[in-house]
Amino acid sequence: MWGIWFVMLAAFIYLFWIFRMECLVQRHIVVRFNRKTRKITINRPNFAGGNQVYDWDDVVASVDPDDQVVTKKRKREILMVFFFKQRTGAEHHDVVFLGAPLRSDHELYALWEYIRRYMEEGPESIPKPKCIPRFPWPWRSLLAPWSFLENKWAAAPWSPRMIALVLIASPLMLIHATAHWCSLLLCWPRQLRRESTASEPV
Repeated sequence: MWGIWFVMLAAFIYLFWIFRMECLVQRHIVVRFNRKTRKITINRPNFAGGNQVYDWDDVVASVDPDDQVVTKKRKREILMVFFFKQRTGAEHHDVVFLGAPLRSDHELYALWEYIRRYMEEGPESIPKPKCIPRFPWPWRSLLAPWSFLENKWAAAPWSPRMIALVLIASPLMLIHATAHWCSLLLCWPRQLRRESTASEPV
């Protein structure tokens, strides 16, 4: 038991920066698309790259608009947007993950097309978005760790193997969800909150 506690303590001390980056930062980076100024603002702590502002014309998405093979086969997809230094003039490349893990490349393309049409054609060309509540209710944070098991569960729901996996992973999922919720409470800077409650859309 003492050996197990020692390993856990050492892992926490030396790997906390990874946990902080993955669980408390990467999942809650605020990306703001301003159609009027054609700018993309990324809000991050200084240790994770700091706040950055890029031109809409410099963005490169992780989808190929010419790809004709778009399926609804279940797989874990995350939309990524890249800002290459050759286009932005910055010293380094930059990449941001947008939204929650999606369930197929069909959803991936749909999300990017929604963003693209908003920036290129305006809000009249897209359906009104379903906004999440302003207050981050804690049960929504359970969806973050569940996203890692969602596709496996869909392939074999309520099977003894999946039930055992969920039970074994539930303590880690609960810890992950708690950290997720705490970071949601702390991740919105005051200036961005003021801009988000402005009467005129951007």
